[in-house]
Amino acid sequence: MSTPSAELLEAEKIEELADQLRADGYDVQTSKQGDPGFDIIAKRGGEVIVFEVKARSRLESAVPSINQLRQRAAEEGYSGFRLVVVNPPREIQVEIDGLQDLLQHQLAEDPPQDLDMLSSDTRVDRVADIEVDRVGVSAHGVRVSGWGAVDVELNYGSASDKHRYTTSSGLPFHFDVVLDPTLSQIIESHDLKVDTSGFTD
Repeated sequence: MSTPSAELLEAEKIEELADQLRADGYDVQTSKQGDPGFDIIAKRGGEVIVFEVKARSRLESAVPSINQLRQRAAEEGYSGFRLVVVNPPREIQVEIDGLQDLLQHQLAEDPPQDLDMLSSDTRVDRVADIEVDRVGVSAHGVRVSGWGAVDVELNYGSASDKHRYTTSSGLPFHFDVVLDPTLSQIIESHDLKVDTSGFTD
């Protein structure tokens, strides 16, 4: 079975996401092929969210362009920037029930320092698009590593500050964690790194 190209995977995901957003009541615009702008611009009421869709195979090389789009979204005053990572279908798929929720809880309760320092009050909204690269099983637990995307809410200023500014952004992250034998909690975190280079460069 041949693997779909990165371009095809991204195009299919853009179409699927655009349909989903329209069903949720958004007015949706998608970029034309080759357009360097955002893949999707979704408007509903006063909210305008922009989306960038990237195939997992191109995620690492695309970090500079993702950072540029994230910066542009902030400069142009969009309500949020969302990164969506799409993975090719595999003949062997590994799914761990509840892993997404466990990673979201871990990032929210014990955020990496670089993530926590992005704003005066950084909050984890959602973890999505989890792809498991490796699984190792032992009597001690189950070690799992892979990639995903995390949506964060960035707040600038105190809660009582009338000039408090809030925005949101989607960031890629890598995880390497050990789950207990029942897969109900993370007992060790060897690596949980969010790519914040777009904010710190």
